[in-house]
Amino acid sequence: MTISTLPPKKRTRSQRLLCEIKKHWLLVALVLPGLIWCLIFRYGPMYGLLIAFQRYRIGDSIMEGRWAGLYQFIKFFNHPQFGRLISNTLYLSLLQVVFVFPIPILFALLLNEMRHKALKSIVQTVSYLPHFVSTVAVASMLSLLLSPTSGIVNRLITALGGEPIYFLGSTAWYRFIYIFSDIWQTFGFSSIIYIAALTSVPMELYESANIDGASRFKQIQVISLPCIMPTIIVMLILKMGGLLAIGHEKSLLLQSPVTYSVSDIISTFTYRLGLEQANYSFGTAVGLFTSVINCILMIGVNAISRRVSETSLW
Repeated sequence: MTISTLPPKKRTRSQRLLCEIKKHWLLVALVLPGLIWCLIFRYGPMYGLLIAFQRYRIGDSIMEGRWAGLYQFIKFFNHPQFGRLISNTLYLSLLQVVFVFPIPILFALLLNEMRHKALKSIVQTVSYLPHFVSTVAVASMLSLLLSPTSGIVNRLITALGGEPIYFLGSTAWYRFIYIFSDIWQTFGFSSIIYIAALTSVPMELYESANIDGASRFKQIQVISLPCIMPTIIVMLILKMGGLLAIGHEKSLLLQSPVTYSVSDIISTFTYRLGLEQANYSFGTAVGLFTSVINCILMIGVNAISRRVSETSLW
């Protein structure tokens, strides 16, 4: 008797899984390349985390390295810049959550209210374009625009009778520039998932609200926003899971020793000590510490969300 002829209740778990794979083999084939890529490039290199517990040097074997236990972690915790790195990273990440995260949601809600389809498509397409501009190009644009000698912003300031400002060399302006450029570069592309969620909202709800005399703002408040709230919560959980993993590319390109007091974050510190100074064990230990904290944060926020809103990743 073959597996397919057995009654579903008499099949073992592995037999049921095999039947499902055979039944949906096209979907499995579609997912398989991505799964293989993930296993090779994401999970395969994880054995390299062993050097976080070693005194690794170039040329040493990872599996036969000199073990150092938690020495690299203790070295990081006792580092004079540990407190500043944690505070700068958390502050910049929380600024992203407060200012960058809501903008795509607001943009998607406003775009959903546009009734002119051609204009809506143009606005939507134009909003995506900054996402495809590389971080290096964005940093170069900011450097040119904010230059204290030839930048258009400072030329406007001097034309109005003010004094030129060295924006990229000012600790007071660094975070504002970082967050503003992040909003410009990401809000359009990040809104795609919310726009997709809004397309699944039944039109009957809006029609009923129109009959009841609800204004457009009221419809957003009682229909659109509640319907996409599960999506917002899931994206917020994922965002909180990367709270300490804020990208180092833009920080490295915009920061200078003058602004280290506000711009130096865990990832840039790891880059300087781990790669530039070839201290690979220390850099790996810092990265592992960051990943563990991010994992704990995501699990905690997910548990809170499941209790409060009944929406969670698992």
